[in-house]
Amino acid sequence: MSMAHSSTQNLRRALGSGAAGLALLALVVGCSPRPENADRDAASGVSEPSASWGADPADQEKIKPFLGDYDLWEDFEGGRVCRITLENARTIGGYAVTSDTACVGALKLGGDLFAWFPAEDGAVVLIDAARKTLARLEPLPDQTFYARRQDQGLENLVLSRP
Repeated sequence: MSMAHSSTQNLRRALGSGAAGLALLALVVGCSPRPENADRDAASGVSEPSASWGADPADQEKIKPFLGDYDLWEDFEGGRVCRITLENARTIGGYAVTSDTACVGALKLGGDLFAWFPAEDGAVVLIDAARKTLARLEPLPDQTFYARRQDQGLENLVLSRP
């Protein structure tokens, strides 16, 4: 399985090229959620870690247990299984993630997987380049993570170590 598609490649593809792409990149990099927009952002699916998150070495210790290779798979017999890697390299909205873009795209996340971050409650949140939540995988006692999506007419997802 190819892990060649990185977050940077996904961002370039999402933003395009030329002057318009550079202007959009400057806008995306310069924007951050403000407290007065928190309700609107939550309603629109925009996710962002807290302002202090990732600012010190303690945050690197916090993400250490999450780092590495995982299988992201549909929870049914014969479901699609995609390898992803949660990395510690900072990027817009969180940390870099690498994956087989075609495989992950077939999971119908509603956008291109770009980054991840750990939520305060221990969930793994997968986001796109615009920081929109694609999947929120809740922690389970067996060290796996689970996203219930049947209310959206989609297969539930599991994130587990290979």
